[in-house]
Amino acid sequence: MPRERASSSRANSNASRHARQRADLLRSERSLLANAVDELLRYDSAVAFIPRYVRESFELRGRTLKRGQLVALSLIGANRDPRVFPNPDELDLRRDTSEALSFGHGPHHCPGTNIARAELRLMLDAALDFVPECARLLDDQVRWSSLGFVGQIKSLPVHFGASRQK
Repeated sequence: MPRERASSSRANSNASRHARQRADLLRSERSLLANAVDELLRYDSAVAFIPRYVRESFELRGRTLKRGQLVALSLIGANRDPRVFPNPDELDLRRDTSEALSFGHGPHHCPGTNIARAELRLMLDAALDFVPECARLLDDQVRWSSLGFVGQIKSLPVHFGASRQK
């Protein structure tokens, strides 16, 4: 599964998990949808880390990283850095997410970023219209799989309320 599809998948789950608290806000202010997508991706990225090779040897916090050494850059850690994001463990759909690294940065920025963001925005917008307010994610039944360093949803069960008998 391409990285942008995994990001979409993970953020869909996050949207559902936090939906009860945030749905009313998004229903009343649809203009927040684009920012909500970025905040959901910042809050819990599908990509935990990105492997990179050290280009030049240097010291970091008393340890030497040598040229050619494989390192893992934590996108989750970067997106939860309190020096960049005040109250980083809080999901805030109005937060400035311009410094989020959910899709990487610079020459390694994900080329599928715009597609993933559009998918998520459209999915959330549609879900706000057709998913009943009583619907809830069955958290204990969500199933994840891992594809290398990318997580993806295998099953995302939702209870839509009592079924109507005819």
